[in-house]
Amino acid sequence: PILFIFINWAWGITTFHSAFNVLPIAASTVVTISLWIDHPRLTKMISVPVSFAFMVYDIYVGSYIGIINEIVSMMSIVIFFVKGRNQNEK
Repeated sequence: PILFIFINWAWGITTFHSAFNVLPIAASTVVTISLWIDHPRLTKMISVPVSFAFMVYDIYVGSYIGIINEIVSMMSIVIFFVKGRNQNEK
């Protein structure tokens, strides 16, 4: 994950234009770390603020596809937790 984080920051710095550019760089760093954790529930919990950060950035840059992507991601996370809760109740 260190290599991927390094590449992410290197590319992010080369395209840096404003403080808002830190959001996707930091979010990508956090999601890279969360994907290396062998705990799906924790990965999903970490993904919530990551999706929120990407959503804020997508709104800022006017990326409608990005906004839709984050809405779908957040819905997927909610479904994961609802299904998990329902399975634990049985």
